[in-house]
Amino acid sequence: MGEIVAAGCSSHAPQLSKKEIKYSSIYAEQVKRIHDALKKLWEKMSENDPDSLIIIYPDHIETFFLTNFPSINVIVDRETEAHIPGWGTTKFEINYELAKDILFGLVENGFDPSFSQRVAIPHAAYVPLMYMFRKNKVPIVPIHVNANVDPKIHPKRALELGRTIAKIIAKKRPSNEKIAIIGTGGLSHYPGTPYYGKIDVETDNKILSLLKEGKGEELTHFTPEELEETGNIELRTWIVTAGSVGNRPAELIERQITYHIDYAVVRFLL
Repeated sequence: MGEIVAAGCSSHAPQLSKKEIKYSSIYAEQVKRIHDALKKLWEKMSENDPDSLIIIYPDHIETFFLTNFPSINVIVDRETEAHIPGWGTTKFEINYELAKDILFGLVENGFDPSFSQRVAIPHAAYVPLMYMFRKNKVPIVPIHVNANVDPKIHPKRALELGRTIAKIIAKKRPSNEKIAIIGTGGLSHYPGTPYYGKIDVETDNKILSLLKEGKGEELTHFTPEELEETGNIELRTWIVTAGSVGNRPAELIERQITYHIDYAVVRFLL
């Protein structure tokens, strides 16, 4: 049986991909700290020698549009690419067999995912990878989980999705295979709304406390309405990750409360 040997969560705001931030030296330093934290996260995760990385992210109408916006989508292909403003195009190898097993395994377990081929990954996926994969890359499995377009996936369903992914890895994958997983998004922010710039520090503190205490599954106690009100709609991807590892404690590698978002990078202690 395969095994999840490393897990983490991180922010993915597109501002993190800028080559240079000139409008604020304070914000530039905050962004650098998150870059360094992502590098540290992958260094720590790499200590367990993962063969592949599953990345759980919410598309922002970059890969998909309203003509067909899936709740769950697995990219099942040999490779994908990212078109990064200011950086050009970067290619990423995909673990095709793992992606296929997850796709079919989800269907067998009562989920209704779609799949894609020959598509680029959006900023929600490539931003963390830009800094995590500076030294050593592994094949990835990109999985979109809808957290941005109504109807969004329910937090309890997100938890079950994570549990099911872990079950599939344990049941279908080779006994010596080691998998890492990361959920991207958050913490509180309100892009595209009149509340842009608001940060719900109190709720974010509660989220991080639950993770540190090894109570990640309790994140499902937040209702969809509460996630909306607190700017934490993308917490769903963190919940998927928490579901995949169970109630394991997490360490906070870095947190930066900025003018538009509460950045955070965490690692589960497996």
